[in-house]
Amino acid sequence: MKIKLLILFVGLVFLLTGCKAPEKPEATKTPIVAETPDATSTPEKTPTPEPTEEPVYPTVEPGTGKYHGGIVSEDPYKYEAFDVTTHDSTAIHIRPGDSAALQFFATTSFDESGFICPSMSDNIGSLTLKLYAWMGTYAKTVEQEPLHEKTFVDFSDNSWLVLQFDPLPDGEYLLVAEDPEQDVGVWKTIPDWDAVRTWINGVPVEGVIKNYIRYTNTPKNLYYQITDVDF
Repeated sequence: MKIKLLILFVGLVFLLTGCKAPEKPEATKTPIVAETPDATSTPEKTPTPEPTEEPVYPTVEPGTGKYHGGIVSEDPYKYEAFDVTTHDSTAIHIRPGDSAALQFFATTSFDESGFICPSMSDNIGSLTLKLYAWMGTYAKTVEQEPLHEKTFVDFSDNSWLVLQFDPLPDGEYLLVAEDPEQDVGVWKTIPDWDAVRTWINGVPVEGVIKNYIRYTNTPKNLYYQITDVDF
């Protein structure tokens, strides 16, 4: 009887031991992998635009001595660069903010240039003349400092307003009348002439402002073709 009880006890212990719940495995922590940020790429430099180059405007080279065709005399010569035979002309009133100009080509050195100007019969008023070296376009030319300028005040009606200066070399020039006070202006002939170009308020027009150039000597060629421009 004792033996049976012992066997039964041992079997019960064995049974209880075999039925023990399996141990739960420890939870494995998922390793956190810190992402390594990509190296910051060096931003591409925005290309710096090249400075805008000043455009080169077409104009003749001054002072070459190759336009006069020969010097006839060493005596000075007063050259009126318009049709002196015509009586068909009109007075152009220059009002505040307006301008009248003549583009011309001097074939040899010169020391005077001017316009004949009306003061509308009362001899009252003023007008400024400015002489520029031609730079290929009207706008580019008048952006420069004038070579010479003078304001004429209360001049006689239809008198010559003349700039006088040390001789300038042959080449292309622009003579401008502007900054008026009272009723003043210039005379313009009706016939056109391709040796000069008249500008009113920066716009080319037909006809020729009555003008003259005083050459320091007498050239065979009194004038030369002015350069063409894009209007």
